[in-house]
Amino acid sequence: MAQLYCITCKVNGLKYWGMTWAKGKTYLDRFEKHLKGKGGKFLYKAILQYGSENFIVELIDEGDFDYIYKREIKESANTLYKDGTGYNGNTGRAIFNDKETIKLIIQKRKERYNKEVFQQKLKKAYEFKDRCAITEKYKATVSLKSKEDIGIWRKSICNSIRGCNKTNNERIKRQSESLINAWKDPSEKMLQGKIKEARTKTGQTKLNHEGRRMQAEKMMGRFVGAKNSSFKGYWLTPKGKFESAKDAGINMGFIKHVRNIARICLYNRIITKCYAKNSPELLPYVGNSSYEVGFGFVPG
Repeated sequence: MAQLYCITCKVNGLKYWGMTWAKGKTYLDRFEKHLKGKGGKFLYKAILQYGSENFIVELIDEGDFDYIYKREIKESANTLYKDGTGYNGNTGRAIFNDKETIKLIIQKRKERYNKEVFQQKLKKAYEFKDRCAITEKYKATVSLKSKEDIGIWRKSICNSIRGCNKTNNERIKRQSESLINAWKDPSEKMLQGKIKEARTKTGQTKLNHEGRRMQAEKMMGRFVGAKNSSFKGYWLTPKGKFESAKDAGINMGFIKHVRNIARICLYNRIITKCYAKNSPELLPYVGNSSYEVGFGFVPG
């Protein structure tokens, strides 16, 4: 048995026609799916715009699938979204679950897959032909040249790949020889320049290592806990009050899983055996809520 239903909008009076034929499901179940967006996309846009309170569902007719399907096509033709007369996007494009329709869908998918595979094979064949043509041209050029010419030609190709044609090898040799002769008896300017380069690479020119240590010792503990700009509050535990969650977790025995202390302090959770595994100090508090035991958080 199939059901024909109609959804109307109270604001503008536009309608949406649909049908259901699934076992154990009625038009009301289908209406709930429409409200969640599983159905006509134009109808769902209107539901988001006007709200689900402004839409009503009505059962129009019941009967065989063919009869309801034909009637749904007729009614939805007058309420198309293109014409501005309703929220139906199309007419008669219902989704079937029969074996015959599933076979047709599978055949179409296979045809598409075969076309894609065939196109990939064609591309590979054309690439292979292009490679063969390049090799034939290479053979033709080599066959016309002598052995000496082939050697010169191959050297020029290798030099172009390495970038030797752009910079002359003789000029590079002259530069290296001049540098070797200069560094046999280096001047004071050259030595000072190299010392500056070494200091800039290691960071010694900006600040000496000893100065860094002195500065670090002065800054130790200056921006920790309540002194930090990002301080949020105090973490309360049965052992006392702490300025950071890390300190509170270490004092309560949380060494690996320090974040668990934040969950217990921020939310009133029941302490289970899982928490007790991470910190054995919570064993006497198993079964109680965290706020009753003494955990909590006070904003700073």
